[in-house]
Amino acid sequence: MAKILKSGKIFAALLMIPGFTFAQRQEIVGYFPGGGMRNNYYNAKNIETSGSADKLTVIDYAFCEPKPDSLGRIVPTFSSPLYAFQQPCTAQFSIDGVGDDSSQALRGNFNQLRKLKARHPHLKILISIGGWGGSTYFSDAALTKESREFFVDSCISMFIKGNLPVVNGAGGKAAAAGIFDGIDIDWEFPISGGNTGVHYNAKDNDNLSELFKLFRKKLDEIDPKLLLTAALPAQSSNVKNFNVAEDSKILDWFTLMTYDLYGGWDTTTGHHTNLLTSSDEPPIHPEKLSLDRTVKLFHDKYGVPYNKLLGGAAFYGRGWSQVDSTNNGLYQKGKVGGGGYGGYRHLVQLENEGYKLYWDKSTLSHWLYNPQEKIFWSFDDPQSIALKARYCNAHHLRGIMFWELSGDDDNGTLVNTIYTMNMPNVQIKKTREGKNKIRFSVTNPAQGDYYVEGSDVRINTDLTNNDRSIGKVEFFVDNISVGFVTKGNFDWAWFNASKGEHLIKAIAEDSSGILSESAPVKIFVNSSEKCTTIWQPGKTYRTNEQVIYNGKIYVCVKTHTLSYGANTPDSGTEFWKPLNGIDQE
Repeated sequence: MAKILKSGKIFAALLMIPGFTFAQRQEIVGYFPGGGMRNNYYNAKNIETSGSADKLTVIDYAFCEPKPDSLGRIVPTFSSPLYAFQQPCTAQFSIDGVGDDSSQALRGNFNQLRKLKARHPHLKILISIGGWGGSTYFSDAALTKESREFFVDSCISMFIKGNLPVVNGAGGKAAAAGIFDGIDIDWEFPISGGNTGVHYNAKDNDNLSELFKLFRKKLDEIDPKLLLTAALPAQSSNVKNFNVAEDSKILDWFTLMTYDLYGGWDTTTGHHTNLLTSSDEPPIHPEKLSLDRTVKLFHDKYGVPYNKLLGGAAFYGRGWSQVDSTNNGLYQKGKVGGGGYGGYRHLVQLENEGYKLYWDKSTLSHWLYNPQEKIFWSFDDPQSIALKARYCNAHHLRGIMFWELSGDDDNGTLVNTIYTMNMPNVQIKKTREGKNKIRFSVTNPAQGDYYVEGSDVRINTDLTNNDRSIGKVEFFVDNISVGFVTKGNFDWAWFNASKGEHLIKAIAEDSSGILSESAPVKIFVNSSEKCTTIWQPGKTYRTNEQVIYNGKIYVCVKTHTLSYGANTPDSGTEFWKPLNGIDQE
């Protein structure tokens, strides 16, 4: 946001956007996998050369793992100790072009991160402890007062004070001092366990709370500004095994792992990191997970303040093979082999290899499908990432987190998309004069629709780009831009709608620079106090009763109880119609 704030005029204009505030700096938190030096596919230097270091606020270094020492005490250990601080970084992969000397105490990733922080003083780095493959002994570390004390003291000594173990001449007292600005806990998962072999017991949640308290106490003794955060799952079945409300008072924030919502453990394809929930999703996952639903779970059920939540994005995709072409592969049976995981930098190339990009306007998510190969990929791309960033900003979340940096391309496209909250812009040079030739309209919302204050308004158009003549479509609420699309499907959203009457429109720009404008659509946003009933399947509804469904207000026009499947309020059946301002006049 720093670059935006330099302009007083732009700042004033942004404040005019309904629901837009600069209440707090937005955090952009990216995980950095410590094993990247293994094959030099992604190093700390890439964070610099891609331009991402300027835009990130926090890097979570992944991972450190709790493991028993020779006496059976649980201590922090590195998942990739060689690359963390022992193996010298060559000049080719060094941020400043100066390679590590084999005689120096600090080498590898840690020395490069020290250099990165020197260049970007705003940047904070946390050590992330645990992860899917590194949570086996978390339960043991948190089990007793003595085990907690020993583990916390060991973590603070190693990471905050920088006292690394001495290995092959590397490490030593204070060798890593000043690199880490706090600790991120990623225990997957208390009570229920996670990966194969993870230890767990019925008191894990309470023991974890005590661990958080002890970390906070000992960090405060050194510097109260040191951060303490935790990554938590999206699924309520796992979330209930944390003391969320209590822990939120201790932690600086929760990062929400709103990805892997579908994956290789499912025999049906689906969106693995969708922003909103779809009524079309089959009952494979009864929770119908999404970033939005997880945010509401933490805020509405557990009372976590929005400014202690970071929504999660994925710089990778989940894939299935042997997928039937029905519905272009979405929600179809499939199998996952060894190729069920891929970074964005690779998936973005697949459109040149027989894959077609599809858009789900209900979830604001893309997917790729190849009908010849019968392969399906769910992933985040610039359009869905930009919308996630806008959602987190509009709903006043602390920011956005993603797994992980190496999935981005060499230009840092996805990090930059989060930073600007827009897709990469395109420069269209006006090559000729002419009248508007593109005819299109905003198809949702409809003229006169009623919404509830705070709703997320999906903006859909009937615009297609089969001849690739359209370069950009920008969306406006009350003549203030709320974002643009330069590739993919020309749909968008306006988040956290404010009370009042609003005009929504879109402006398309073709490859010659000629602008075409849709007719404005007027919508009405009511106070949340006027309609508070959320539609529920299976409930009896009577004529003239009003409900909220996906933020829009609907009126029952025929008493009924068959509120399942095709009879959702937005299904167009005879049971419901949207409350419409035209009807009221």
